[in-house]
Amino acid sequence: MKSLRHLALALASIVSLAASVSAEDTRPNIIWLMGEDMGPELSCYGHPAIHTPHIDALAEQGTRFTQAFGTASSCTPNRNAMMTGLYQTRVDLQDQRRTGITLPHPMRPITHILQEAGYYTAIGCGYSQKTDLNFSVDNLFDGRDWSGRAEGQPFFAQITLYESHRLTDGWNKITETATRPVDRDAVEFPPYFPDHPVVREDWARYLESIQYIDNSVGEIMQRLEDEGIADNTIVIFIGDNGQCHLRGKCWLYDAGLRVPFIAQDPTGNFASGAVNDDLVSTIDISATILELAGIAVPDYFDGRSLIADDYTPRQTIFSARDLVDEVMDRIRSVRTDRYKYIRNYTPENGYLDCRYVQQNRPMYPVIQELHKQGKLNAAQSVFLAKTKPLEELYDIQNDPYELNNLADSAAHASIKESLSKQLNTWLEDTGDKGLEQMRRIEKLSRGGAADPASYLSEFQKEFEKRWPKNRRITIAAHGHSVPTGYTTGGVVKPHDAYPHLLEAALAERYPHAVINVIPTGIGGENAINGSFRFEKDVLSLKPDIVTIDYSLNDRHLGLRNAREGWERMIEAALQQGVKVLLLTPTGDWKADMTSPDDPLTQHAAQVRELAEEYGVGLVDSYQSFLDHLEEHGTIKPIMAQSNHPNRQGHQLVLDELKDWFPGL
Repeated sequence: MKSLRHLALALASIVSLAASVSAEDTRPNIIWLMGEDMGPELSCYGHPAIHTPHIDALAEQGTRFTQAFGTASSCTPNRNAMMTGLYQTRVDLQDQRRTGITLPHPMRPITHILQEAGYYTAIGCGYSQKTDLNFSVDNLFDGRDWSGRAEGQPFFAQITLYESHRLTDGWNKITETATRPVDRDAVEFPPYFPDHPVVREDWARYLESIQYIDNSVGEIMQRLEDEGIADNTIVIFIGDNGQCHLRGKCWLYDAGLRVPFIAQDPTGNFASGAVNDDLVSTIDISATILELAGIAVPDYFDGRSLIADDYTPRQTIFSARDLVDEVMDRIRSVRTDRYKYIRNYTPENGYLDCRYVQQNRPMYPVIQELHKQGKLNAAQSVFLAKTKPLEELYDIQNDPYELNNLADSAAHASIKESLSKQLNTWLEDTGDKGLEQMRRIEKLSRGGAADPASYLSEFQKEFEKRWPKNRRITIAAHGHSVPTGYTTGGVVKPHDAYPHLLEAALAERYPHAVINVIPTGIGGENAINGSFRFEKDVLSLKPDIVTIDYSLNDRHLGLRNAREGWERMIEAALQQGVKVLLLTPTGDWKADMTSPDDPLTQHAAQVRELAEEYGVGLVDSYQSFLDHLEEHGTIKPIMAQSNHPNRQGHQLVLDELKDWFPGL
């Protein structure tokens, strides 16, 4: 049963619609500050070497939460959850960078709820305007600064303080201009990092970026004083996900999930100088903001107001990890005050980080080299492992860095069982969309690879018809960069690629046919990312035939992740009656193409398996390149670059495609 206060809040939100005619609106302003990619490495949290006086002052004047954790460990899904008050997995918002998702009714961002209640909503206010959401709505914010509000109108401002995110210059400018440089000898970092000068330097720069953010917090607080609104403005400081270090951001260990959370409230909802050790989820911030504004919290929220009359502390924190850029790694976790249980659905991925992370972690090559030299201990080698355990269990109280996996400990079997059941209950309650995708039940009959002689035979009659009885036949060539062409001598050659060669061959054979061959490839893309835009960019063309070609780039994904992307595209096409041709990869002279253990060979084999399982066409480009390698000893003469065929190479693909088109 809702408390009387909730009823009062509901009435207040109705009354607030008439705020414009009120002589004075005394509701508080609310500023939500988000530090990018940072854990609680602040002096007010007891972290050494760092100096953060302005954030410390917030903590002294407000409440500091010591156990705040994200529902995800990267920015997009965690921000989705915070802005909606819902677990991202409940509403298909769990993937990093996937865009264009529509929120189901009645779910909506909290800014819309605030706007309806009479609040002016601002983004950035002179700092970063980042939202990084993957759902689409109109009028997410009213303006870019709270100065745009009407006189006397309360405002809500979301401000991202970006500098603790990895900057392209490696934080060089921040370090060079630091007025209080961090003492490299005084820094302390987790024991899973080796004590190496590069590690110390990287950690120190991370702390200096937070000190830079601290200065920005000071500027914002001074502006409130200068404008005379500090006494009626609530300031909340929180991280958008954990620290941007290896085994931190993107992972469900505390380093990736735990964030600073400080609420300073001169109107009295948060006690001054208080320390709160309750378990708090980052989705609780949305419900709390609404209640601070005097607005009833929607019944559908997963988030809980921390100032509600009926507030009770959480006993568990649930978190999820799904797609991060090109790496799909489904992980779920549940954490209590003492224990963390992690379930890895794709353990064969090991601790694979996306390319962006690998390229922006100076520690990474150092740790790899030290590992080769045998200079790392077990803790420092853990995230170089090629596989993960199916289950992980950690006693956070005695093992805060989550290094001693107790999943197989008989003494902890009952704890693991209990946490596993609680996780299952949460997954069922939220209808986890990420796992729902992974566990799709095959609804399509599968009966062996298609027959080249008959699979596309229906189109021969269409090709031979003349106007006005003919119709347009559309072929979409989906994939990475290979279908879009190649570069030679600085000149791009899209018309020498196999999609255009196929169109030319069909036009020559069937001069009266209307045939459009449309490449929909994107350079650098893999099957997972290609599958997410498949409906928008490919099926929207209403194609008759689709070719799919991704294996060259899928080597970064691993076989299981790649299969998921291919299956999603195949099934979507077949459900709309589209004929599908799967292409094994073209060659790569840097690969050991004759080895069954080479990733390219393995991905080619998987494409063949998919064609067999789904009963669709197979264009075995890889075998043609292998035949050329066997005959000539090299594939370099048919390649523009190591992994991009030239016109000769594309001609090999065309020769394989011709087998599927009657009359060519």
